[in-house]
Amino acid sequence: MTFRYKDVTIKAITVFIILTISSFAIYANNDIIRKQRKTLHTHHQTYLKILKKFNTTSPNKKEALDASGKVLQYAYFVLHSNIFKPSVKYPKALRLYKFALKYNKNSTDAMENIKLIEGIYKSMNKKIPE
Repeated sequence: MTFRYKDVTIKAITVFIILTISSFAIYANNDIIRKQRKTLHTHHQTYLKILKKFNTTSPNKKEALDASGKVLQYAYFVLHSNIFKPSVKYPKALRLYKFALKYNKNSTDAMENIKLIEGIYKSMNKKIPE
């Protein structure tokens, strides 16, 4: 069995290129996750402010709709980000969508996503979290 110098060189270069591309992809993915965590933190802080305010006072209609919209953004981010495991993100998103629906009864986004998440639980024969 003989080795050809050119074949070995081409294989080595190919492996080097694949490893280089893979390392850039990993770095890019880490950067995306970092940005998602920052966005998540911002949404979560807004949600906590809304909860604190609504626990002490009853919101008027404009405040309730505004808060519902902000919580919907947070819920959408939780549901569609890859930061959380499904065992964490589905109950959390469900809770947020129910909160948004509480203050905006006409929110089709909240209703559709609640049905989606509940359907996921039903398809797995699991109890739907409260």
